[in-house]
Amino acid sequence: MNSENKKTKPNCPLVGQDGNIFNLVGIASRVFLCLGVAIFINV
Repeated sequence: MNSENKKTKPNCPLVGQDGNIFNLVGIASRVFLCLGVAIFINV
């Protein structure tokens, strides 16, 4: 596996947070927005 194929995980501080799923999704979405990652959900 070369360096082009390595995937890095964003730093998303979920440990020690409130376990409410809406809170956790909000934290994750803010991290992705700061990184400029587009999230598309097909419902």
